[in-house]
Amino acid sequence: MGESSKVNITVRNKLEKRNSSLRNILHSDSDSSNIELMPETSPRSLPNTTLLENSQIIDLKNEIDQLTLQLTSAHNEIMELNLENTNLRKTLEQYQKKRKCLQETTRQSTQTRRYFQILQKRA
Repeated sequence: MGESSKVNITVRNKLEKRNSSLRNILHSDSDSSNIELMPETSPRSLPNTTLLENSQIIDLKNEIDQLTLQLTSAHNEIMELNLENTNLRKTLEQYQKKRKCLQETTRQSTQTRRYFQILQKRA
């Protein structure tokens, strides 16, 4: 119990330090005379890029529109090819069934012919 009374806990308010630093920065920036005295090429000022940015934005929007159109066209072509592929598979399946049926008919016909040939030889 005597040892726990010796424990010293210090709580620091880091948020207050940050806020005071932020207030100092804001107060120094709010002085308009300092801002007016700064040269145009200072690191704190941005070059006049609004026209360039607007042109780039328009170009990028046009490119997005063009790519969207190409994507839609490619999607439609894929859908058409899938439909054609499905139809071709169905047609192939029908031909395979007909072929199998004809093979079975031919096999039965051959067996019947052999059977009659055997009967004729016995007779």
